[in-house]
Amino acid sequence: MAPQDRSHALDHVVALMFENRSFDTLLGQLYEPGEVPSFEGVLGRDLSNPIPAWAEDRSGHQIVPFGVAETMDTPNPDPGEEYQHINTQLFGIIDPEGNRGVLAEQMTAPFNAPPGGRTPTMDGFVTDYISAFTAEMGRQPKYHEYAQIMAGYTPEQPPVLSTLARGFATFDHWFAEVPSQTFTNRSFFHAAQSSGFVVNAPYRTFPTENTAETVFERLEDNALTWRVYVDAPSPLPFTGLIHAPRLRDRFATHFVTMDRFLEDAAAGTLPTYSFIEPNLWHGHNDMHPPESALLQGIPFDAPSSLLGGEALLAQVLPSARRPPPAGPTRTTRCS
Repeated sequence: MAPQDRSHALDHVVALMFENRSFDTLLGQLYEPGEVPSFEGVLGRDLSNPIPAWAEDRSGHQIVPFGVAETMDTPNPDPGEEYQHINTQLFGIIDPEGNRGVLAEQMTAPFNAPPGGRTPTMDGFVTDYISAFTAEMGRQPKYHEYAQIMAGYTPEQPPVLSTLARGFATFDHWFAEVPSQTFTNRSFFHAAQSSGFVVNAPYRTFPTENTAETVFERLEDNALTWRVYVDAPSPLPFTGLIHAPRLRDRFATHFVTMDRFLEDAAAGTLPTYSFIEPNLWHGHNDMHPPESALLQGIPFDAPSSLLGGEALLAQVLPSARRPPPAGPTRTTRCS
């Protein structure tokens, strides 16, 4: 076997993970049809979802076609995230009928799951959004309110992300490991499992029972360094919360704020693996749609503009790519 050639090896990997957005929503309009033959976006396709018969306001429509987002916090309120909602979005099914218009934790088996062997039809996004909106807001939405679930952003709306995507590579067929919420998918990102949990709640499960071994420990086993950088003023790192049984003894040493990332990048002292966590709490810049409606009137989060995430990305990218003062280093990979 030929010896390994490390002339093109990576010194540093920097990962920044945002929240709850699909490829079609953020980058589906990145290229015009035929501009990049291998790109599978949304332009040039006849994409729509039917309006369910029980919708109170149809405004003369039978379907909702794909459109352009009118605001930077579309959709507002947040769509259903739990796997019960994802089942409806993918298969167009609400089963049993009593699951319609109620919050996910009140739904019952089979939790909108289809019979075995069914192929996803991808025609339930409007159906689920009307149902989720009703549960969150206490009334059915008007047509213009539920039509926003079929809207996506043009490249000009998130210019930083679009420019980065055009300059490098994108995965137009990357899927969530679990068709559900934040905690379980973030756990898969760093542990390749989530100890069997598929939704965030009950919220005691992850900080007490998610015992899956993490990549952070694998790095340490191989004498490689890591650090989680959390954007202030987030009061609690979600990465630490999700993996608390494994990482609690590293909270004081490996979890720091974004100010430290900028300092480490400028000094050329970034660890082998840097994970950047946006502020997922008050005034969040994680690109998550507004979710305060889910918390029964508690004013949890401010307006959730994509521009907050754009600003964070614009701050991270040049810092991560800047060579250290002592001279050039091998490539820093950002994702």
